[in-house]
Amino acid sequence: QHSPAMEVDGDAAYGASLGMRQFLGTCNRPPNVKGGDFCLYGMASALWVIARHDHPDRRNFLQHASFLLGSTMNHVLDFMESSGWPISLVDILANLEAADKNEEFLLPPEARRRFEMPKVGRQTSVEILEAVRVADQFEHSPIRLEVWEVGVHASLSAEVIQML
Repeated sequence: QHSPAMEVDGDAAYGASLGMRQFLGTCNRPPNVKGGDFCLYGMASALWVIARHDHPDRRNFLQHASFLLGSTMNHVLDFMESSGWPISLVDILANLEAADKNEEFLLPPEARRRFEMPKVGRQTSVEILEAVRVADQFEHSPIRLEVWEVGVHASLSAEVIQML
């Protein structure tokens, strides 16, 4: 049985499911306003896990996971690499390709190696200290950076602003 929040909605723009629309709405509302109960990244991850265990519809599950991350909208809902979930869109797309070629399923480290992707996730304290040490070698005056977030699609700029 599956959640109705993950079903394609023919009446919505790009067929976006209720869960996709709730997620997008959550990205654009103040933090104190509660969103829906559907976990978009949890559902995409669950579909990946089901596909991982040799499900006969592996390709369809991965295709739907890609859809939930906004494949019909240039994947505008995909911020998984910045989330706590252990997989990313790369893992989903790499395994879609593997399914098309009748190849073995790729786990995240294998997919990243195959596509020469950088390490995903939080840096270790050793890596952070090394980065600080390298940065301290450069002499520069403080830099003032002012960023304005303008427009109706705050979710598209939120990740960039967060990284600054």
